[in-house]
Amino acid sequence: MLHKFRPFTAAFLAMLWVAVSSLMSSNTAAAHDGGELHTFHCLHGCPIGAAGIDDIIVREIYTLASNDLTKMADWVAYRVAPDSIGRSGERKWAADPWLALDETLEPPDYDGAPAALGIDRGHQAPLAGQSGTPFAADTNLLSNITPQGAALNQGPWQRLETRENELASTHNIAVYVLTG
Repeated sequence: MLHKFRPFTAAFLAMLWVAVSSLMSSNTAAAHDGGELHTFHCLHGCPIGAAGIDDIIVREIYTLASNDLTKMADWVAYRVAPDSIGRSGERKWAADPWLALDETLEPPDYDGAPAALGIDRGHQAPLAGQSGTPFAADTNLLSNITPQGAALNQGPWQRLETRENELASTHNIAVYVLTG
């Protein structure tokens, strides 16, 4: 009886090996040839980022590629909808808990920078565009922040964010945005 199962067992193991090998090679090929990333925030797919340098973070209200070298996002994708818009709340800055300590900025890294350099902490996914969600505090994680000249952040950038909210509210649509 033992001899009858050996050919079946050998054939089964061979088929399993072929299936696993082809699955592993297709995953490896996708990772090396610029595979696509699709999330709720990227209407037609997200940029793939810099291989080996970027950590892709997908949150409820945005997706970003955090650059390990600069400790800032190379890009951030988000969606503004009528029900996601609210009043800008408190800005409680925090390091990104999903990143290693050597891959994220800490709030003290910005101490004195506004006065000394004339820069603001600029949200990539804006607080007001997400304040209508329970996840608005995630916009204050430093992985979503880029140093911006105060004049840019409080001028054209703020007007752009306001316009995104107006488009979503006025036309009752979702506005998809990619910054970076």
